[in-house]
Amino acid sequence: MNYFDIKQYLEKPVFKIFRMDNPALPISFLYREFKINGRVVIDEENLEQNLIFYAQGIQNNYKENLDIKDASTILNEWSNKGFLRRTAPFGKTQREYELTPAIEKIFLFLEDSNKKEFIGTESRLLKIFELLKEISFRSSDSPSERISELEKKKSEIEMEIEEIKNGKLKKFTNTQLKERYIDLYETARRLLSDFREVEYNFREIDLMIREKAILSDSNRGNLLNQIFEKENFLYESDQGKSFQAFLEFLISEERKEELNQLIETMLSIPDLKEVKKDSTGIDRDHFFRSLKYFMVTECQKVGKTNSKIAEGLKKFIVEKTYIENKRIIEILSEIKQAAIGLKNLSTKKEAFIQIEEKPEISLIMERPYFIPTEEVVIHDITIGEGDDKQYSQEELSILYKRIYIDKEVLKTQIKNLLKKHSQVSMGEILKAHPSEKGLLDVLGYFSLISEGLPHTIDENNYDTVLLMNKESGKYFQAKVPSLVFHND
Repeated sequence: MNYFDIKQYLEKPVFKIFRMDNPALPISFLYREFKINGRVVIDEENLEQNLIFYAQGIQNNYKENLDIKDASTILNEWSNKGFLRRTAPFGKTQREYELTPAIEKIFLFLEDSNKKEFIGTESRLLKIFELLKEISFRSSDSPSERISELEKKKSEIEMEIEEIKNGKLKKFTNTQLKERYIDLYETARRLLSDFREVEYNFREIDLMIREKAILSDSNRGNLLNQIFEKENFLYESDQGKSFQAFLEFLISEERKEELNQLIETMLSIPDLKEVKKDSTGIDRDHFFRSLKYFMVTECQKVGKTNSKIAEGLKKFIVEKTYIENKRIIEILSEIKQAAIGLKNLSTKKEAFIQIEEKPEISLIMERPYFIPTEEVVIHDITIGEGDDKQYSQEELSILYKRIYIDKEVLKTQIKNLLKKHSQVSMGEILKAHPSEKGLLDVLGYFSLISEGLPHTIDENNYDTVLLMNKESGKYFQAKVPSLVFHND
């Protein structure tokens, strides 16, 4: 990189934030809201309120003068500088915010610069060896070399099986476990950050489509050819191919189930308890359990961006077609006007049109008679009261009973449990406060999602909960999507 490359690079949003009067405010606030709290998008109202409370906390604890009078203006300023991306999702009344690739790179830079845990050298060296072996093995065209390598692996596996049978069970040491756990955590975090870059590249295509559609005077064929070339280039690039392979992996139910089982097995290892929280305050345990949800959410965002590209193409084609049709109508109108002006100029009685065969004549009297539709007769019958006596008055009165769910009581139960635990699941809540109204209690807890309580819901995983109807005295089980409430 030469002088001018570096100078131009320093103008990017990644470095703009460090030239602000107080860069610690946006970095620390956004890191807490999105990373520590484990959120991908946050609605505008919540983010504004949290910014005001966060600034007040800094003023009280650190005695710094942070006058946050208009949180909305500050968030707009951060968006304009490239730290946040503001969206207006279809069907929602307020806007939402999400992180940009620039602020993700800032977080990674500061995390790498402020390492407080040990650096795992052994696991990284082994990873290098494994990658080198894989590259060498998978790139070889020699059948004998590949068979030899597989035979070697087979021999090692058989030797290890014999050692296990003889009672020699090799396990990772405490240090080796922690080293690989932290390495895995950092790799997963960087993977989620890389999604921002993929989505950003798709948004660049979307912006290019809109600009070309507005500025281009060329025909649709040329413009669409340029657009498809750009999109094909992204899909055919190494980044695009890798993303497509990732999507295929994520779509596989078998792979997702395997991923969940491996994560749960890892989190159940007692030796990893002391590294469950990192130096920044992020709960690694919660992060790994939500990893699949985060990946699916990020993929959906990339998919929505791609859909917007298709929608942009559709709008462009429709607009161009409308303009062309309008011009055709104008030309036809001009032809009609010219024809009217010329109709009296011809004085010769020439044949206007000649028909080779005899014309077919359709006489009006040859048409069939009108046949009226058959009338539907509705008889006027008086309907009296029913005489069904198989249900008693007491049984019928159940229809008029209304069961009331007090949301405030449910909120209080959740908040009391969160004072003792960082997070509580639906099953844990119902164990502490058994159900009395059956499924209505479950629906009551799910309705609190719209009340602003911090939560995580995984629709791909289900919890089995025990419910009881106090009136009937019956117990039953229900499978519900995994719902976890947690502290901010």
